Order: sequence, then structure tokens, then C-alpha cells
Amino acid sequence: HGSSDGGRARACPRGAMSAHAKAAGAAAYSLQNWSEAADKFSEAIDAPDVDVDELHKLYSNRCAAYMQLKKYKEAKDDAESCTQTKPVWAKGWSRLGECEDARGCYAEAALAFEKAIELDPSNAGYKSSKAGAEAKAKRAAAAAP
Repeated sequence: HGSSDGGRARACPRGAMSAHAKAAGAAAYSLQNWSEAADKFSEAIDAPDVDVDELHKLYSNRCAAYMQLKKYKEAKDDAESCTQTKPVWAKGWSRLGECEDARGCYAEAALAFEKAIELDPSNAGYKSSKAGAEAKAKRAAAAAP
């Protein structure tokens, strides 16, 4: 009743809702508050003013939070959304590789890391992760009856 704007809700500047949620998610992540980070990144993704050019990063960030929470199915879904939204972004493929590795799907992890390497050949971390996934895949195959 006592508002001075005549009862009208003030509109946020373009992108402000999503950007605010993204910043809150990043802050929560840096404090290792993984659940709040995932919630805030969800808000940013779902905001009506989300910048479609930022979507892949938001999926990647929420994926990282889900990985910390050991919610590997949700993390994999976000990694896949990330690679679909921006297929030329190596980090998205790396995220997918990390998810597959955590789920015990080592051959799939190696394929995702291979794609990351194709897009960013100088990244030693991707090469190391691919080699690790391949070694786990070989051990798993050797252990199978």
C-alpha cells in the first residue's frame, strides 16, 4: 500500500535477473555451498532474461555444482545441454567426460575427452583425463567375466 511506484513492479534491466542469479551461484560455489550454487545457476538458466550466449556456461557451472553434490545424472544432463548449446566449447565436452568417468562409463568418458582435445589440442588436462579414462576402461574390460 505504501509503495511510491503506484503498485507497479519495477522491471530489472535486460539480463539483470539472470546475471544476478549467476553471480549468486558463483559466490555460493566459491564458498563450497554446492546446493545453493546449483539452485542459483538453475534460477539463472530459467530466468526469462537469460542471455542465450551465456547458457552453455550456466549449464557448465551447474554441472560442476552437481558433480560436487555427487548428483551425476543431473550433472550429465547439464553437460549434455552444454555441449548441445555450444558444441565448439571444449570445456563442455570435458565436463561430459568428467560426468561419464564419475558414473563409471569410462569408454564414453574417453570419447568426450577426445572431443575436448579436438577442440583444444593444447590442453594437457584433457589429454591426461582421456588417458585415465582409457586405462580405467581397459581395467574394467579385463575384469569383466
